Amino acid sequence: MKTSGLRSRPGAALASSVTLAAFRIRGYPALWLSGSASGFTRSVTQVAIGWLTLAASDSILLVGATFALRVVPALLLGIPLGGLVDRYDRRITLILVNVAAIVPLVWVALVAGSGTLAVTELLLLSLALGVVDTLTGTTTQTYSFDLAGAAG
Repeated sequence: MKTSGLRSRPGAALASSVTLAAFRIRGYPALWLSGSASGFTRSVTQVAIGWLTLAASDSILLVGATFALRVVPALLLGIPLGGLVDRYDRRITLILVNVAAIVPLVWVALVAGSGTLAVTELLLLSLALGVVDTLTGTTTQTYSFDLAGAAG
């Protein structure tokens, strides 16, 4: 009985194939890790904001509004922010954007800690994180092209 495909390939052959070739590019493993962490935190914050909005308002319409506000910046600002990202060092821009994402989260934590967290703050947080998501996405895509080059 003949086997074929990935099951018959030894682990060393799999690691040296084109499947994981990007990880041999200098800087790509860090970019991949950054993107994975960013994607995880984006998912967690989206669920948390939706949950807090539902708890504060008991309105599924407002929960939907928080999700909508999270994607509005991508629709309206994606191209202009992409042009802005092209003017600066993408690695540094990616670091700064990820650090800047902390600001709205700390602001909401302080407001929540004071006991005055309202739906308005959650909607503003969603909008601010949408801008961060848009900047992160455009920067990550262009930086991955910078790392791999046109041939990669």
